[in-house]
Amino acid sequence: MKIYGHLWVLPLATLAISACGGIGTVQTDMDASAGIGGTAGSGGNTGAGGATLTLTSPVSAAGAAGSAIGGSMGAAGSPAVFPPMTIDGTSTGSVPGIDGTSTGYLPADGTGTPTTTTTTTTPIDALPPTPTGQLTAGSWDDNLNFGFYSTYLANEATTQLSGMPIIGRADRMVILVRSADAQPVAGAQVSVTDAQGHGWSSTTGAEGRVLYFPGWAAVSTGATVTITATVANLSVSTTAAAAAGTIELDFAQTALPTVTGLDLAFLIDTTGSMGDELTYVQSELDDIVGGIATQFPGINQRWALVLYRDLGDEYVVRSFDFTTDLASFRANLAAQSANGGGDMPEAVDQGLAAATQLGWRDGATARVAFWIADAPHHVGLENKVVSALGAAVAKAIHIYPVAGSGIDDLGEFDMRTAAEVTGGRYLFLTNDSGIGGSHAEPHIPCYYVTTLESAMRRMVATEVMGVYMPPAPSDILRTGGDPQNQQCTLSSGEPVTAW
Repeated sequence: MKIYGHLWVLPLATLAISACGGIGTVQTDMDASAGIGGTAGSGGNTGAGGATLTLTSPVSAAGAAGSAIGGSMGAAGSPAVFPPMTIDGTSTGSVPGIDGTSTGYLPADGTGTPTTTTTTTTPIDALPPTPTGQLTAGSWDDNLNFGFYSTYLANEATTQLSGMPIIGRADRMVILVRSADAQPVAGAQVSVTDAQGHGWSSTTGAEGRVLYFPGWAAVSTGATVTITATVANLSVSTTAAAAAGTIELDFAQTALPTVTGLDLAFLIDTTGSMGDELTYVQSELDDIVGGIATQFPGINQRWALVLYRDLGDEYVVRSFDFTTDLASFRANLAAQSANGGGDMPEAVDQGLAAATQLGWRDGATARVAFWIADAPHHVGLENKVVSALGAAVAKAIHIYPVAGSGIDDLGEFDMRTAAEVTGGRYLFLTNDSGIGGSHAEPHIPCYYVTTLESAMRRMVATEVMGVYMPPAPSDILRTGGDPQNQQCTLSSGEPVTAW
């Protein structure tokens, strides 16, 4: 297993699935345990001939001047790239991206024609089942491209955009916790204290990483801090200056925890402006949660749902706490509708706060919240947004926003802030599906467009396994910029990395 830009990448893997099954057992030259999937072909109907996915040795991406996930701006390597995955056999089932008669995913060369759906006023219960696999999305990692992100923050500050939730990011510290054999340690409790008694703590995920912002924790830049990582009755400590950079804490032991559980919550704006997409989102999520359940049979999974609207609506926040009953979660999701709102901003602060108050588990659990919305918070409540994000960091909840049609600059700033400080990634719906209103082009120069289902399942796989899972070339509908081996070079000469 190798580290590229502080992401853990499997050096050799072979995955096998039956057509329409979940992704199967992962075999690596270090680990033969069940990984991305479970038993080959779990979940779904068997397709004619079956299907095989093969991963050969990864190609190391060129080292690039820029920021990796774990460092201050400077020279850093970028994540390795898995080579193309090939699909053989004909499927008659429900593998994501396959329509039941094709032999693979939509063409990667842009020749695929996305389905366009026309919204009508017909009551939802009178409509036929909504097709799935149609929403399209891109994804981006601001921690992986921290130099570019720092420029974005500086540019947004000059616009004097009202209501921005401000969190100092210049002194970001990346704390990596590893075992003696250089494996990431999940579920390690990391605490940071200074001589003045300022304390902060969070928990590592599958990547063995936490992000610490001294200024946000009221610690002066350059002050000496003590950093301690604890797992069970084991601990390791070091001291460092509170300044931008990467700190590594290495245990003397091997065989330390990896992720054994998944807490997956969906935080959804259900105001009227989401009506053009909510029905599709509900259908997509139903498939996504079912696919994830099949994909990780060895991981204990729980599901939660938080819905929010705005003050004066039928409800401001409606929560369904974590359950292992997937049928119950699906029923709660299917019962929701879009209404209310009326103005651009919504009760984002209350929705985020409610998500942090769910019954998240401690320890070696992947804690993921997909936040699906198309509007920012109310100006004047940005401190409450910052407070909710602080609670998410303390509970090690990684937020993955999904920006819908109509998102404005403040909404994008909210969402990218949430993703960056919590260690998530930013997803954004695109116009490729032809569904919903026009989707604003994000301030992002280099990305892959896939189905939303593919993007979300890749994010969950990263959170469970601690490795970067690239899109299959056949899964890419188009690109933003021209990424080559994940890399784009901007007109300024700055390299950035697609996610």
